[in-house]
Amino acid sequence: MNDDAQTLRRGPTIELTLQMCDLVASMTPQLLEVKSTWFDWWWSTCPTDLNGDFVVDAEDLGIVLADWGTQGPGDFKLDIVVDGKDIGDVLTTWGPCP
Repeated sequence: MNDDAQTLRRGPTIELTLQMCDLVASMTPQLLEVKSTWFDWWWSTCPTDLNGDFVVDAEDLGIVLADWGTQGPGDFKLDIVVDGKDIGDVLTTWGPCP
């Protein structure tokens, strides 16, 4: 994994690496490497259950607050920023997941 990258780990992770090699006119190999990390491999029925314990509670609210103003996992509205709307989602789904 790239040591310069910041990685969020909230569950088991899988890292996939895609490598493609292309020879250009100068016959110099050009390597393109794409890495992607997936996390949150639990199957909770609540999208706002960020820690995977099947309960939306203070821990999940804490994750959203920690992501405030960024494009983190707490961005449930997918509007590219964690904000009050996302906190509203946590509060309206508070409690055990169905």
